[in-house]
Amino acid sequence: MRGVLDRIARAGHPPMHALSPDQAKRAYEAGAGVLDIPPHKLARVEDLEMPARDGVILKARLYAPASDHPLPVLMYLHGGGFTVGSVATHEPLCRHLAHLAHCAVVSVDYRLAP
Repeated sequence: MRGVLDRIARAGHPPMHALSPDQAKRAYEAGAGVLDIPPHKLARVEDLEMPARDGVILKARLYAPASDHPLPVLMYLHGGGFTVGSVATHEPLCRHLAHLAHCAVVSVDYRLAP
């Protein structure tokens, strides 16, 4: 964790609370690679659509390694305080989780505030 915090500090981005919502979203997207996670090829990466109770269609992405057997599923809700982040900003992490845990990962692109 210390390494992640050091990379964040070296990036020199202003603190999120000092930014407008739009600026914070752009800054978060620009800094998404700070974790420096190695890319993993997976057998299956698929964009999905899931209907919410109110009729809105939520986007999601499925990541799954090759397997001859049914895989357990991890449902991933990205960080960002429900205001920033997306499936795209957390793709390397979700690929990494699917690879290391040998499970399917469904990353939900939930609606953000405001």
